[in-house]
Amino acid sequence: MSSSESACPKEGSGQDVSAQSIENPEIEKAKGEVLKLVLKMKDAGLALEERRRQWRALLREWHPDKHDDKERATAVFQFLQKAKSMINLESE
Repeated sequence: MSSSESACPKEGSGQDVSAQSIENPEIEKAKGEVLKLVLKMKDAGLALEERRRQWRALLREWHPDKHDDKERATAVFQFLQKAKSMINLESE
């Protein structure tokens, strides 16, 4: 096997990056903290407008442009987008 074969993975690098993100303990810890906040929002019995206000505040807080650690912020921001349905932001 040549050195170029061993240095270049055959699979796409995007797949490798996502695997690293899942294993990154800082990202997982941040997602866990955000999940606690989302669940608290869900269980608090807040009015629709208050849930929306808190939701937008979380999105602003975790926007990747506001963080030096773009990888972590992006992962948490995407996680928040997926968790949106948990707090029922549609009109009641």
